[in-house]
Amino acid sequence: MTPDGWTIASSSQGNCVGARRVVRSREIQVCETDNPGHIIQVTEHAWDSFLMAIKADAYEPERDGNAVVFTVDDPIRRRSPSVETTDTNWNLFVAGVKAGKFDKLPPVPLGLAVGQWETGEYLSSAKTG
Repeated sequence: MTPDGWTIASSSQGNCVGARRVVRSREIQVCETDNPGHIIQVTEHAWDSFLMAIKADAYEPERDGNAVVFTVDDPIRRRSPSVETTDTNWNLFVAGVKAGKFDKLPPVPLGLAVGQWETGEYLSSAKTG
């Protein structure tokens, strides 16, 4: 886990796909860690379904050269937010998913900075996606 609460696939602290559980919630935040201003938020059910599809080799993201855009379908919210990453970071993320690294994400501690908010404030004063 990074100092700001992201579970990431690579052992480096560089840019990569990261995910974290929202405090006191059944919500998951996902982003490319070098672009933390663009955080998508999905239900735990949508996240678990997304991980299962990756593990079953049943999900393929959109690709354009080295750019990869992946979408997490969230039928409860009736939307499908997406994240853009690189081919290398997508492959590292998939390896992490298959290794179980993104299963059972721990909640981010209260008071930890999330962009311009702290997690305690985030739940009531901000929405992403």
